[in-house]
Amino acid sequence: MQRVVRAVGLTLVSATMAGGLAACHFPGTYAPKTVLSYGTDIPVALRPSPGSMLDTAPRAAWGAPGRLVVVIWGSGSCPSLPAHVSAKGAHRIVISTVDYQGGGDACTADLRPTASIVAVPEGIDERHDVDVVIDKTTLRLGPRTE
Repeated sequence: MQRVVRAVGLTLVSATMAGGLAACHFPGTYAPKTVLSYGTDIPVALRPSPGSMLDTAPRAAWGAPGRLVVVIWGSGSCPSLPAHVSAKGAHRIVISTVDYQGGGDACTADLRPTASIVAVPEGIDERHDVDVVIDKTTLRLGPRTE
């Protein structure tokens, strides 16, 4: 079953957030090549609202120009990261994830969000609504505003 979520008010996450993720990158690990940076510093606009902390649906928002911020919940030591990012036409981005074991022997059983920054695939028209499919969850981003 496909879940459709409308991303409202998340048209742009500031470039300072992107810098924050770069600072939180886990050194000594090798994330999938599609991930430009990742970490646990989740932008306020992408955090669950108070009272809905059990809402662990993936989230996405426009980042710095040419970038997309993706938040996925999973193990803190083996986060789910975007493994493949592709354009399906001008208004659909499809992202598949993998659980990434970041250097330890075992994955913790905690549940926490990880934010990743990925490049927007070529051919995406950011001036219009864009559907972002993360595994089986579909999010709709409004046009990029700058």
